[in-house]
Amino acid sequence: MEKRYNYTTISVFQETRESLRKFIGKHGFRTPDEFVSAAISYFETTGDDPREPKITAKTAIEKNNERLSQVIAFIREFERRHMKPLLKDVEQTNIEIRQAVEQLPNVAKYISDQLGVVGKNGIVATTVYDELEEIKSFLK
Repeated sequence: MEKRYNYTTISVFQETRESLRKFIGKHGFRTPDEFVSAAISYFETTGDDPREPKITAKTAIEKNNERLSQVIAFIREFERRHMKPLLKDVEQTNIEIRQAVEQLPNVAKYISDQLGVVGKNGIVATTVYDELEEIKSFLK
């Protein structure tokens, strides 16, 4: 049995017809009917109104990428201006603390000598020295 097609004519301006022809060719539609059917199905499924164009996924991704680039640039600038100098200061402070810790035995001996406890009261000198050793081990 032979299939019968019932076509009708849709009136459009010549410019619209030419735009439709280009669009159909560019997007791989075989006929204007195939495009119109797909367009109707799309708008019924999504609920979009073709008279009110919305941001497309491509446009949204481009805007998102642009914003992401701005955020990345901000993070890099923040790192350059604030984090790297802060890290340098922390490293310098760490070096200074380690140097100070290395001097603790000398400080303990000096304190003990000044208090006159070396040789008189070994317990006090040992306690001061032990306290400083404990601080030293904690800071390592």
